[in-house]
Amino acid sequence: MRVEKILHLAAVLLSLAVCAALGVVVYFALNNNLRADRLLAAGDYEAARVYYEKAHNQSGVDRCDAYELEERYLNARRMLQVGSLDAAREALLALGDYRDTKNLILACDYMAAGVLAEQGEYERAREMYLALGDYPGCAQRIEELNEPLYEISQEFADSFELEEACRLWRLLGDYADCRALLRRTEALLDWLADPEREQILDPAKNFNSSYYDYTYVNELGYLVVPNEFDGEVKVFLYYPGGRDEPLNIDFFSYYLMNPAPNTIALFLYRNGLTAMEEKNTAAIELLERAAAERGVFLREVMTVGSSLGAYPAMFSALYTWQDFGIRVPCVLSLDAGSDWQEAELLLNRTQCRQIAAEGTQFYLFESPWVGTDRSAIRMMVEEGMDVTIVGCVYDDHMQITFDAMGMGVIHWALGDRSEPCPLDIYIFRKLYE
Repeated sequence: MRVEKILHLAAVLLSLAVCAALGVVVYFALNNNLRADRLLAAGDYEAARVYYEKAHNQSGVDRCDAYELEERYLNARRMLQVGSLDAAREALLALGDYRDTKNLILACDYMAAGVLAEQGEYERAREMYLALGDYPGCAQRIEELNEPLYEISQEFADSFELEEACRLWRLLGDYADCRALLRRTEALLDWLADPEREQILDPAKNFNSSYYDYTYVNELGYLVVPNEFDGEVKVFLYYPGGRDEPLNIDFFSYYLMNPAPNTIALFLYRNGLTAMEEKNTAAIELLERAAAERGVFLREVMTVGSSLGAYPAMFSALYTWQDFGIRVPCVLSLDAGSDWQEAELLLNRTQCRQIAAEGTQFYLFESPWVGTDRSAIRMMVEEGMDVTIVGCVYDDHMQITFDAMGMGVIHWALGDRSEPCPLDIYIFRKLYE
């Protein structure tokens, strides 16, 4: 009996101890939950998580994780809104697939590309826009970057960094005249790299005379290329008169008495009247290679033609652009053969419109009475070509060319031509439709 009482008492004491222990556990659990709740409300998710874990409150831990994830998301959005793009992108990537983070990363990249474009990092910006695929606005932004990239390519070409220019022209593809520029520049680079190529400006081909200083002879004509340039380089191509007859050397001599400074010039022996495009191609290639040997990239070529040479000079404006991507800003016609009445040698209306679109200016040095009474001139004007009649006081057929070559007309025409040539032997009359 006594043993039974002792055992009973022990059981009671053990129960009381267990209850006390459970009370302590419950107390601490409640206390930890209360602390965790307060910390969670205060936004201290890391500390709250510790107390929830002590309280073995998994739902509380899950809430900490969810609240922390949402706060990281909101912080990433705020960084995106204030332009902290690198930090925002890193934060968004760390969020994985949470909510719309993938779209926000795309928006971040789009904005980063815009910043690069504003900083002049056009290529990097373009690469980012391309990587974004069909993300809204990218196609338009890529188009907007074409113009500054094209301008940079021209700067590379002007500084004779042709490999870099070609790289950008490949990038730009069909933009503007990039295909034509790339095609001819790659061919030029191949020619320059050929160890067996014929040197255009070979000293052995020089006249070696002070009168013909910087003049080289070749199969096409007389090539004038200064040894050094101290300003913007200009280029012109001269077509002699006659029906593919030899050049009147006196015209060339008159030019050399008063040559245009910083100018590369080619005086053709013959004008190639029956094969104008082929003649023009050979002439432009020669000019291009001669310029390249002086570290000059050919961008523009003015053409000049005397008598029947006025016709191939006029067509040169069409062929030089179509075949080479080289603009002809100005054509000088010096008393065109038969006063523009050689019907089989004229531009047609479509060709007139094409040249008009290029913006080439035509100066027709003629007898004072020549004008739109000539059907060819009237058609040019009707189709939108920029035509100015230059009435010559000394209107002798040969004298018109002699005056133009010897009195600085070439130098004037290679300039901006914003004002008429300041010589009192000419009367300028711009023609309008």
